[in-house]
Amino acid sequence: MAKILLVEDEWDQIQMIKLRLESRGYQVIAARKAEEGIKLAQEEKPDLILMDMLLPGMHGMEAAMKLKKNPKTREIPIIALTAVSIPDLKKACFKKGISAFIKKPYEAEEFFNDIEKNIRKTQKSFTEIKDVEKEFVDTLSGLDTYIQEKDKTKIEKERGGGKIQEKEKPIREEDGRTEIPKKILIIDDNPDLIKTLGMRLMASGYEVKAALDCASGVRLAHQERPDLILLDIIMPGEGGESVFRNLKKSLYTTLIPIIFISGFLSPKGLEEKANKLGAEGVILKPFDGEELIAKIKKILDE
Repeated sequence: MAKILLVEDEWDQIQMIKLRLESRGYQVIAARKAEEGIKLAQEEKPDLILMDMLLPGMHGMEAAMKLKKNPKTREIPIIALTAVSIPDLKKACFKKGISAFIKKPYEAEEFFNDIEKNIRKTQKSFTEIKDVEKEFVDTLSGLDTYIQEKDKTKIEKERGGGKIQEKEKPIREEDGRTEIPKKILIIDDNPDLIKTLGMRLMASGYEVKAALDCASGVRLAHQERPDLILLDIIMPGEGGESVFRNLKKSLYTTLIPIIFISGFLSPKGLEEKANKLGAEGVILKPFDGEELIAKIKKILDE
């Protein structure tokens, strides 16, 4: 999870920006004064700093210059935030090593695009799936380690038999029968969509897990080993396609069916991409609830 330091003196702005960033999966720490921000930058070593230019006491520009002169913090990208139009301020920011300039009030799309472009890439890349898997190997039980060395048929048999579960799952009754609810993982950067989709799935008796970014999605897939994954194919960072390819490379997740979801691609374009990559199905946003559940039941053979 990428860490962002927000240096902003207005409390309502801190709360609003913090909420938006956390909904996208970022960890946010905040300071209301430049001096406090400099100290936090040295202690926390964030992946990005959002620096308001008009701060009480020390000016944001001066704080940015101090951070850029310090060997411990000079590599951290800084984005300037300001509500005041001052001639040549933007040029001065770039000259002092500031990576981007965002004027308040800002458009959410532009705001997040600037963050994606400039955030320091210190987070683990999951283009190499082995690096991601290693985080879980150390905590796996002896049985899981044994299973990892077996072929895919063995893994599928073990998953189907429920022998890999680490904790007892809740049960549901359907037509007089008691059964374990199927688990579905949603990987999508839209928190509203996750909430709506999750509620619909839970109302149909499914257990739901969710991730707001690609890296968290890969980790949760390995940790939870869901019965089905709903994956937004258009996502920031590495992108949904990279998530799909890496999940299919891993012995832990290769047999989990994946449905692509998207609100940007045309129906034909989404179908073509699913067929090309090997996904089990597609769902267009906004989705039809009954059609969605019917498609999921068919793929899960319910």
